[in-house]
Amino acid sequence: MKIKIYTDCPVKLYYQGVYSIEEDIELVGTRFLYYSMIKLNNRFKFLRKLTRRGEIKNEPVSGIWRSFSAPFRLLFCKNIVLPVTACRNIVYYLLLLKLLRKNLIFHSAWPYHGEKYIEEPKLWNKFFWKLFFRNIKAIGNTRKATEGLRSVGARAYYIPHSVETSIFKPKEKDNKKPVVLYVGRLNEAKGIKSILKLADKFNKEAKFVFVGSGPLENEVRNNKNVEFLGEINDRKELAEVYRNSDIFILNSYKTPEWEEIFGRVLIEAMSSGLAVISTDCIGPKEIIRDGENGFLIEQKNDRQLLEKFNILLKDKKLREKMGKNAREDALEKYDIKKISEKWLEVIKK
Repeated sequence: MKIKIYTDCPVKLYYQGVYSIEEDIELVGTRFLYYSMIKLNNRFKFLRKLTRRGEIKNEPVSGIWRSFSAPFRLLFCKNIVLPVTACRNIVYYLLLLKLLRKNLIFHSAWPYHGEKYIEEPKLWNKFFWKLFFRNIKAIGNTRKATEGLRSVGARAYYIPHSVETSIFKPKEKDNKKPVVLYVGRLNEAKGIKSILKLADKFNKEAKFVFVGSGPLENEVRNNKNVEFLGEINDRKELAEVYRNSDIFILNSYKTPEWEEIFGRVLIEAMSSGLAVISTDCIGPKEIIRDGENGFLIEQKNDRQLLEKFNILLKDKKLREKMGKNAREDALEKYDIKKISEKWLEVIKK
């Protein structure tokens, strides 16, 4: 079975569930179908970044050629997964694929289908997107996304992101003091500054570790109470960092431009047996069972963050209990083999 993933964001990690089917799978980008040649330089920069991070093996020129030729090559493929943004002119090409009776599976974590768009499309595009969604197979990463897809007429199924539970796994902790971990982008909307305040306040009681990059990188790097590891692209190396930690914090908050619509790092932390504190963004509140496999707190609520952190810091048994529950949830709900089976079932429908 040949499967092509035609996507706005050609990062293999986002589609682990498909790749684990172990079939003939190719990941290609959509950008040349709706980007003008004026943005050619941006495309080069984007592909260089992904190459440096190890997300793609192709050099920029090769990647651009594959992206440019993808619409033609897809005409000769039956099974096509479409993690694309539902607002752009690409809808006309997708309608062509639908008319050609391709086995299309639209894939999205966007929770507001039928309510609002990431970008407001042109009036006639709205009509054609509605036409495309009618009775199309679709997969939502969250229940909210799945409900939204059904509201616009799609035959939608709920399949979340997955985690390699055989790599991200717990181990017995021998830390002299609890290790607190953050993994992700280092920007304002991730609530980084509030976590740094915790590091300053509790530097004698806990060790704080940051993994990632972004606009606040220098602020994190220069904080004497933090160990900054930068970006870690090797999955086994990253898993070892999780394993050596005790508490994971995801302090994201919604902005007009962005929100945490899933939180893949959460399931990595859970699979590693960490006690989790997360804000109640739309994705995390579907993943975290408050008081069971972690704590949910209000967004931008430093008082709640401090309160829940204090509880986990002082209560080792509670940390271990939550970590055990989190691991069990990861095995049951997000294990990559189980997610892969769900993908295959939908593709074959």
